[in-house]
Amino acid sequence: MHVSLNKKLEMCYTSCFSLLPFEHIRSWSEDLPFIITLKPHSHNSHHNLNAATFNEAVREMSILGTSQGANEMTAFGFPGVGDLEVTGLSGRNKFYGVRIGRGEGPKEALEEMARLEQTVEGVPAAGLALKFVEQHAPELRDQLPLMNAVIDVLSGQVEDVKTRIGQAVLPARP
Repeated sequence: MHVSLNKKLEMCYTSCFSLLPFEHIRSWSEDLPFIITLKPHSHNSHHNLNAATFNEAVREMSILGTSQGANEMTAFGFPGVGDLEVTGLSGRNKFYGVRIGRGEGPKEALEEMARLEQTVEGVPAAGLALKFVEQHAPELRDQLPLMNAVIDVLSGQVEDVKTRIGQAVLPARP
């Protein structure tokens, strides 16, 4: 029996999120063939935020990449999703983010990790990403809410990190 890609996407879900074909949610994004949608009554709200953050990161990579002439599918392959999984969901960048999420200031967390001889590549990379956008695609700045939220968090001026990231990645409530 042949099952269409859209049907396969409709069948891919967990208790926290599901994948829906693009045409079901066309107003959310013009750049993704599918999107992770969050189930509002999950008991695992941190999983919802993680899934939404990952989804938004891929969306923003696609927007920025295509604006510079990249193939739109690059963000969905090893250079995009593959690298994001490795650098964002494991390793030093993850541990740095966990420290901040638990209430440690970004500067203090970075200093402690440096003391432990652990380099956090994501901190300078975030600043470079902002500089790149400002120099090459300033018109996209408002279309990159996660990048903006990360810059805000790293500046040390955000008290409630989860709320700030949630504002950037979760759908607005009606």
